[in-house]
Amino acid sequence: MKKNQLALAILTAAALLSACDDQKKPAEKGAATEQAAENKAAPAAQNAEQIEARYKEDAAQANALYEKFYASGPNANLFRKYDYSVSDYQKNEQGATAKASLTLDLNPAVYGENVQPVILNFTDTITYNKELLDKGIVAQVEHKIDNPEAIKTFIDNFASLAEQKTAGEETADGKTGEEKPAEEKPGDKATAAGGGINTVFEHLQLRTDLLTDDNAVASATITPFQYQEGDDSIDFKGLNYNVRYNNKTLAEGIYGLDFALEPLTFTATDKEDGDSATVSIAPVKGAMDIKEDGTFSLKVDPIKTETTNTHGLSTFEIAGIDGKGEGLKFDSALGSYLGNVDINANGIRVSRNNEAINLGDINIKADTKKNAAGNYDTAGTFVFKLDGASLKQAIPNLSVEPQSLRLHVGLNELSAAANTSLTEGLQLLNPHFAAGNTELPPEAVAKFQAAANEIIKNKTRFNTEIEAQTDSGKAQLTANVGIRSDSPVTAEEWQKAIDGAQENPLPLQDLLKNNLDLHAELRVSKSLVDKLGFSEMVEQQGAMFVTLEGDEYRVKIEGKEGKIELNGNPLPF
Repeated sequence: MKKNQLALAILTAAALLSACDDQKKPAEKGAATEQAAENKAAPAAQNAEQIEARYKEDAAQANALYEKFYASGPNANLFRKYDYSVSDYQKNEQGATAKASLTLDLNPAVYGENVQPVILNFTDTITYNKELLDKGIVAQVEHKIDNPEAIKTFIDNFASLAEQKTAGEETADGKTGEEKPAEEKPGDKATAAGGGINTVFEHLQLRTDLLTDDNAVASATITPFQYQEGDDSIDFKGLNYNVRYNNKTLAEGIYGLDFALEPLTFTATDKEDGDSATVSIAPVKGAMDIKEDGTFSLKVDPIKTETTNTHGLSTFEIAGIDGKGEGLKFDSALGSYLGNVDINANGIRVSRNNEAINLGDINIKADTKKNAAGNYDTAGTFVFKLDGASLKQAIPNLSVEPQSLRLHVGLNELSAAANTSLTEGLQLLNPHFAAGNTELPPEAVAKFQAAANEIIKNKTRFNTEIEAQTDSGKAQLTANVGIRSDSPVTAEEWQKAIDGAQENPLPLQDLLKNNLDLHAELRVSKSLVDKLGFSEMVEQQGAMFVTLEGDEYRVKIEGKEGKIELNGNPLPF
């Protein structure tokens, strides 16, 4: 599982658990007037049993969400166990309390053999009264982590993987056994970082407001704090994060969120040379929605960071991020959403010591559909619209002004089984390479082989296009490869050849030779080649590979009837 997926799983579970720090000022716990007490008394219409049922139904969403997102498909290999349970629900005059626990047992095959199970215990405080109900809140749940030391276990799981990676790098360099000075050990750095993270959790407040009609809002708040560890420091003004959902549709991946990040400044010092860097992140707000009708929206306000070190002041800015989409629906077999999205990051700008470079805008489009055969057709396009004049001014040695870079990747007839095997194979590489091993582990090879078999059997096609546009012309590479769509070979014939390939690979080789379809073409404007000063080299040294057609240099490769042709001429293999 990617780190962002694990972070989403934990954040979602935590938000659903609705935790909140229970440290309150004495004034807040003071006695109320008799009238206030009457207003806060639980109304008769609010049946205590109904509140209990609603609370437990909401708590059950953590497991329901896990079942939808992680119990099957390409994400199923990430956990050995995931469970959230509620016990000891006790009613009282103010409402109720309950005990709960969250178990996260990561898979050592994916995260390394040193990972340990994490069990977080909670005390929930459930409050319901007329005052809350008048605000549309059926019940309010606050949550306190009873064993915050378990957070360290979670941090250590990833610190151990970092240590494995460092040890692996030393092995590759032939320096195994040479212990680094204490201040350089990644474990020590992770411990220092862990102290900062523990401080974050000390200032973390989590709460869920259970609303009418099965709606709910889960809120995570980090109150302002300052943290110092030697020469390293954090000054954080706070964060507010809200997740809006409905108990009946959350497990389908339908929810909305918004956040407000207040100024954050941190300083880190290099232990080797004593050089320090201070990074400041300006306040930013954003929101995202996936609605029941499948529509998607995204908006993030301008983003700005400043970094100060011995080289001066550097800044990074994005004028804003927006997005839209339709047809979104989470597909458990694929492990991601179907539908299409269109996201823009505008006004990307960097500067150093007041010398600014306007990089341009980024657009990302993605579209995934399930076809009639039960397989998936997916495509993604990345376009970087560049400010060529600004880039050339900042980098005078550029011969041309770049205007845009476009990358398109598409897959047709991708089966869920192929996607799962490929993803799981990549997951298995993580601890293997982190330990310094360069050969593919047999388990990963088996997964990749299973994915290849599925790709062949389902006639999965891959296509890509890379295009760079400049003020002097463009360069474009297109390619697509796969089993011919009109191939008469049945799925049973492919499977038989695949199953017997280890003992006799010839049947599979013959099928591939006669049914594999390959097209690749490179086109480069002659004006661009001239501007770059490569014309003579291309025409002299690349004459047997390159043709000049009109105002373009071209290289074309095609696979036909078991033979490969270069610019229409058969190659002798």
